[in-house]
Amino acid sequence: MKIAIYGGTFDPIHEGHIAIIEDLSNKFDRVVVVPAYYSGYYKNANQMFGYEERLKEVKLKLSDFRNVIVSDIERGKDNSWRYLHTLKALIGAYDLKEKDQIYTIIGSDSLYNFHKWFCYQEILKLSKLLVYNRSTNPIEDFKGDISFEAVINFKKDISSSQIRKNLSNKE
Repeated sequence: MKIAIYGGTFDPIHEGHIAIIEDLSNKFDRVVVVPAYYSGYYKNANQMFGYEERLKEVKLKLSDFRNVIVSDIERGKDNSWRYLHTLKALIGAYDLKEKDQIYTIIGSDSLYNFHKWFCYQEILKLSKLLVYNRSTNPIEDFKGDISFEAVINFKKDISSSQIRKNLSNKE
């Protein structure tokens, strides 16, 4: 089985996320979407929506996708919980085997900091990395030595942080 794991704060979930998930649903047998309970990128105080609101909205927006599962595996986890823990928990929860093709999905903005992720080498042993290009941090400019597959010509380049900023400025 070919499985994509796509985590994020989804604060809020937007057209860019949904376009990626639609693309993934056409390429993978199963797509597991994991709204983060706690974000390592910014303090939860900066969030627009709490976890339960985000989880509910993600489930609502993705309900028409037949092979997409929205997981609450991070519910209640504190800031010591990292993506590696989520990946291992999902492998166990879905009884995934070595023969299964597991992919971690990120945007190219995250690729530039992937080497800072907790135990990133172990993540790469457990899953392949599929990176969606973002204009803010183009894959073509990446100079690291991390092995990944790329989706270059993806046209939905939208940022949740920009949406939050626009809403707070009432743009």
